[in-house]
Amino acid sequence: MDDIFSSRAAQMEDALAEVAALAADSGMPEVTSGPILTSVAKRARMINMRWTKRRKQMTPPSGDKEAISHVVIDAQLKDVGLNLTDGQSVRLSIK
Repeated sequence: MDDIFSSRAAQMEDALAEVAALAADSGMPEVTSGPILTSVAKRARMINMRWTKRRKQMTPPSGDKEAISHVVIDAQLKDVGLNLTDGQSVRLSIK
């Protein structure tokens, strides 16, 4: 997932550089294109910051990963018809 966001950020930077070059080539004064490009770049940074924050919120702390794994495994065992509480279908290890 990190690769997706980092590649999107790089693509946005490349696109902004290309737009700036096209604006200069077409004779658009920098006084006109500069503020527009600055605003677009600022908006892109804001979007990237929001996605970075969401990505961090979606990633469970390291201690929770084991708990989440137990929930997933328990659900899979139930799906194949094993009873987790009968004391016979599944052997539990106690630490």
